[in-house]
Amino acid sequence: MAHSQSSLAMSPDGKFYNCLFGVGREVCSVGNLDVGYEPMNRLATYAYLDDTRCLRCELLESCRGGCRYDSYMETGSIEGIFCKKEALRRMRSILL
Repeated sequence: MAHSQSSLAMSPDGKFYNCLFGVGREVCSVGNLDVGYEPMNRLATYAYLDDTRCLRCELLESCRGGCRYDSYMETGSIEGIFCKKEALRRMRSILL
């Protein structure tokens, strides 16, 4: 999961992605070696802190709004809820 605007991965074909999980998924590309980084791509600039559902969650610090790429793949929208709250709660109880 990309936790900052400076996260960047590049595929062998020269396409840029904000997260390793998006590599190879055309819709997740945020630029390439020919045109450079395209920050206007909504997948690159989604701000989880604008989502009031996330702001009220006690797990925001761990989750950071969930994975935008997984949200897109599951719901067709980067604004879709891809909440893994129960899995995070189980992990916290094991690790802490």
